[in-house]
Amino acid sequence: MGSGVIMRNGLTEKGIRAALSARGRRTLSDGGVRGAGALILTTRPTGGGTWYYRHGDRESREEFKIGPCAPKGLVGLSLAQAREKAATLTRLVQSGVQSLTAHFAAEEAARQAADAALREEEARARQEAERRALRTLRALMTGYAEHLKAQGKPSWRAALQGPEKHVPAEVLGMPAADVRAEHLLPALRVLIDKGHGTTARILRA
Repeated sequence: MGSGVIMRNGLTEKGIRAALSARGRRTLSDGGVRGAGALILTTRPTGGGTWYYRHGDRESREEFKIGPCAPKGLVGLSLAQAREKAATLTRLVQSGVQSLTAHFAAEEAARQAADAALREEEARARQEAERRALRTLRALMTGYAEHLKAQGKPSWRAALQGPEKHVPAEVLGMPAADVRAEHLLPALRVLIDKGHGTTARILRA
């Protein structure tokens, strides 16, 4: 934090502007909560300042960086904004958090792990959707017909042509795993009603 005058009488916006304009290295305290910590402002000789939250005893003191100081809160934190963040940190310390740095690092690690798990799950879902989109009923029927043809069975033509002729195109384009009996029953009923029982049995097979 550096050396310099330590002031503990509470900060004001006027006092902050004066300290920043002086361009010295000083540490100013806004006061704190007993047993928790205090809001600290350090100024630099080169201008500007940084907000910290100081807590703990001498052996375990931590000066947790809150952010840059900006009296108007335009490119940093105003006094009111810094006090709001300090109040949040005070509640954490009072709840038993000993190291704010470790606490927020653990939170960030958990967030990144959750994001990675979500991305992995989304990737698996996309892959599964792509896989199912490729494994349509038409593709299954074509593969079955090619299998019969490779075995020298003449029924391969019926296996290939039957679905294309009698099953609606939207059903043939569905993922095979999603096709249910109700999707095929209308086509089978039409064949049976027309007296094409053999064709219906082949199609059902």
